[in-house]
Amino acid sequence: MAVGVLALLAVVCCKPLVNEGWFTSHEKIRPLARALAAYYEIAAGDLYPRWLSTGYLGKGIPLFNYYPPAFSLLVAYAHAAGVPLLLAAKLTILALFFLGSLGVYLWVRPHLGHSPALVAGILYLFAPYHFVDLYVRGATAEFTSLAALPFVFLAIDRLVERLSVRGLALLACASASVVLSHFLGAVMIAPFAAVYALVRVVQAGGGRAAVGRILAAAALGAALSAFYWLPSIAEWDALSPDRAGRAFVGYYSPFVHFVHPAQWLDPGWGFGPSLPDPLADEMSFQVGLLLLAAVALSVLLAPLLGKTQRRFVLVALGLGAAALALTTSVTRPLYAAVPPLALVQFPWRFLGPATLFLSAAGAGFVHLFAMRHRWVGPGLAAAMAAAAVAVSASQRTVEQQLPVFDDRTIAATVAADPWSASFGNEDEYLPRHATIEAASVVPGGPVPGGLGVEIGAVRASGTTDVTFEVASPFGDGFAVVPWYVFPGWEVTLDGREWPFGPQPEGLVAFFVPQGRHVARVRFGTTPPRIAGWALALAGALVLGALAIRERSLRRRRPSALRG
Repeated sequence: MAVGVLALLAVVCCKPLVNEGWFTSHEKIRPLARALAAYYEIAAGDLYPRWLSTGYLGKGIPLFNYYPPAFSLLVAYAHAAGVPLLLAAKLTILALFFLGSLGVYLWVRPHLGHSPALVAGILYLFAPYHFVDLYVRGATAEFTSLAALPFVFLAIDRLVERLSVRGLALLACASASVVLSHFLGAVMIAPFAAVYALVRVVQAGGGRAAVGRILAAAALGAALSAFYWLPSIAEWDALSPDRAGRAFVGYYSPFVHFVHPAQWLDPGWGFGPSLPDPLADEMSFQVGLLLLAAVALSVLLAPLLGKTQRRFVLVALGLGAAALALTTSVTRPLYAAVPPLALVQFPWRFLGPATLFLSAAGAGFVHLFAMRHRWVGPGLAAAMAAAAVAVSASQRTVEQQLPVFDDRTIAATVAADPWSASFGNEDEYLPRHATIEAASVVPGGPVPGGLGVEIGAVRASGTTDVTFEVASPFGDGFAVVPWYVFPGWEVTLDGREWPFGPQPEGLVAFFVPQGRHVARVRFGTTPPRIAGWALALAGALVLGALAIRERSLRRRRPSALRG
């Protein structure tokens, strides 16, 4: 029943998506642009497209070598399977709303019971920050990570209790999902997960064995997602340090986006930006009056809860309070002392983890009342659902609809907006040797040219592989293929590996000796990417081997008992 209720309420949260087209947000058309660009590569045979050939007027961009790919690829794979792109995006959002609330329900249920867990799922589902993230900011990557966060804590609980392959796999997959959804989200949630794990181990008396199980699962999660994060880190210097650095300074510095505590209570709603003056912000950073009321009631009645339930509520409350503190200027010294926190960019991003923990804590009062009469728990859950739907009515809205309906209109909208076509706010994903001035002016694509050369027959295979005849009749010349130089490009001339480099605008260029030749330029792989895939495969094989072993042991036990 709880699954059906949460699924139905997830549909309610998607009310703005019922309208035809897409919606305006801070990200404009980008969530669809990324997915469509990924679809083009997938349709051409590249199942994990690091390089998007449509970026920067066809000169390409290594977006998914750095930008978390989960949401875009989920939509692109669905589109490749025949689902219209807009419908695929909307169904993905619906699934994410549902999965996040289901994860909270599954996490809270062993601690507080069925009805309180359902209330916790409802509180998380209707947390205002979800609607800010999606309908105001258009931050589909961060929104995706919020659906995975509850499963991290559910898995920790299971591994604290005992060793199981399901527990290991759940934590490994949940942590990998957070990384692939929103790498900054992984940076943010890791300290909270570590604290929660230590508290739970101490409470359960699990000792070193429990800690070892959790660390092993976390390591497997890191391995499963290594195909993304390892090349991202190892090849960071392939981007311009100046442009990449702009994403963490100036407007994107965490020191100019702290939240004033009064904003947690402000029920106002807006579609504007976050501003340096917290009291002038044009977007909402409210925690949610309904959520805060539930938390206040649970704290007030906490002394009446059983020991186990009270400990869970207080632990969740402590984590939620810590996350809220990280949104304010009180923690400015911490941001200054811990450089990785600068990656967060906007301290108000901690509202995501905060609402997760506070939703769990806010369900405590339901447990107390549900113990009195059997009907009270379901009644409170129904009342909470009705209240959440009513209170969130003004938040489940969009500023304006975008008139896009299919691949053609989406592509046309992107082409008319150079900012959306760049895929980055500050051109931070533009390769090191590319020039910003020419990025959105000079056309690209697999059409070779050059100086002192003649181009013959051109044969393209996919979107990042071109073979062509090139002649240099009057002496040595240079051929240019209008793709940006980046690790992974390979050039061969007459079947032999051939050196190449960037021409002044950063495009692939190589020397052509006198005579007629056959050249091939293709996007291949690199040692960090190979290592990343090897780690991911190793992680999957370890989980598979453990699953086979556990199944084998289960089959032997009945035989041993019969013997």
